Amino acid sequence: MKVESKNKKTITQKLYKKPDDFLYSEIFFPYILSLEESGDLQKLPMNLYVYYVLNVLENEVNNGGFLQYLTNQSKDTFKEIAFCAEKLNDPALTPLLIDFVDTTNEYLSKKKCDITNAKYDHEFCNILNAFDNRFYEIDKQSDVRQLILRYYKNNFTVKSVKFEAVKEKESETCKYFTIPEKIICNDEEEAIVCFLRVLSDFSRIHWRIELWNFFDTYRIEAHAISKKVDLNQIMNNWNERSFSFSGKKSGSYIERMKLCSFFERIVFTCSEGMREFVVVISSSGFGKNEKKMKKKLFGIGTSFENRSSSVLTENMSHKNDPQKYDLIKEFLEKHYKEYSNVETVFESGDYIH
Repeated sequence: MKVESKNKKTITQKLYKKPDDFLYSEIFFPYILSLEESGDLQKLPMNLYVYYVLNVLENEVNNGGFLQYLTNQSKDTFKEIAFCAEKLNDPALTPLLIDFVDTTNEYLSKKKCDITNAKYDHEFCNILNAFDNRFYEIDKQSDVRQLILRYYKNNFTVKSVKFEAVKEKESETCKYFTIPEKIICNDEEEAIVCFLRVLSDFSRIHWRIELWNFFDTYRIEAHAISKKVDLNQIMNNWNERSFSFSGKKSGSYIERMKLCSFFERIVFTCSEGMREFVVVISSSGFGKNEKKMKKKLFGIGTSFENRSSSVLTENMSHKNDPQKYDLIKEFLEKHYKEYSNVETVFESGDYIH
């Protein structure tokens, strides 16, 4: 549930029994990172605070050992480990983690360095390897992840957290842009023209356009027949005024902006082996006409192995605007042949119409 005011946006996050269902969400995780950066993680409810700190450590150690924990961004939670380990109060894991913290602090003091810029010599790496072995033995016997989750479930003091929304920092996987007011698109036909022209700008890719229906819900999906879209290229160039994916087409920037101003959500997908990644373009929730581009892993599994790429619009409703579907369908069927790399338009699924 979100509550907005003129200057601030306050969000209420329910604490679910499975913390991973919300902890790493696009809304809540930037808030967690802001607390971590300012050294204020203890502002979280105690059960969530302990869970987050120890979950970060468990993930890193099980993936690459204590050395990986100390050399990745995860080390930002190092100063929290001893307190959280004591709260966990496990007869095997708590002494190990406190020993790890004390040993590391002793090494840092001896080397006169801080954890943010420390270099670890061969001797200390051997010590860390011994900690790894002790940790893996405990994990084998007790399942560390379940120990941490059990603490979270058994120590609820509040049912929700209220926090001021935090804007995720820009990175290789997160970018923002603002659509100029003068090119905002509110017309269905103009938006569909822009959709077709954006597909056309990926000139090396041939597309099949599907009107996907599931009862009242429908959306437009364009499926790549040959080649795949480059999601990194989309992240890096979507908002570049002089850029076109074909390298030839003028006006493509305006078409891209109009497309994502009309549709609240545009999604690009691309499979890489058994993984599928997406780039989602949607409202940032912070500035007028401001959009957020987020690249993320969508899923892992054999079902993704034979998938190529696609472009999807937001879900729309037949009931909310019964004439809109017919307009989109008729316009696509009438005009798709004007674009040499768009091969067909077809309907799929069941719908109430």
